Amino acid sequence: MGPGLGASLLCVCVCACSCVRVCYFRFLALQLCHCMALHAAVRHGCDVMYVDSGGSFSSQRLLQLSTARSVKDKQWQSLIRSAQVYDIFEFTDLLDDLLATDRSSPPARLLIVDCLT
Repeated sequence: MGPGLGASLLCVCVCACSCVRVCYFRFLALQLCHCMALHAAVRHGCDVMYVDSGGSFSSQRLLQLSTARSVKDKQWQSLIRSAQVYDIFEFTDLLDDLLATDRSSPPARLLIVDCLT
């Protein structure tokens, strides 16, 4: 890493929920992904990119979590973006777009990948 990369450092969180065959544990992994996204946006004001490869991202679930945690400020909603990918090629294209130098939106500080298969 060279100088000046600290502010744009991309944190990667991989929740490999598809590797878990038990439905209960898969639910917990998805819950963890949503909780991490909400926590990063609310507590740290971070831009979050949720890469949804299994159709599991739910903005409704994020609203339920924020209500349960009594989050009054709804500014976090603009900080969490999601993108649905269907294969590895779309995933690498998305990563290329995220790392491109001319961005129209702020860089994601937290990248959540909900599934690796």
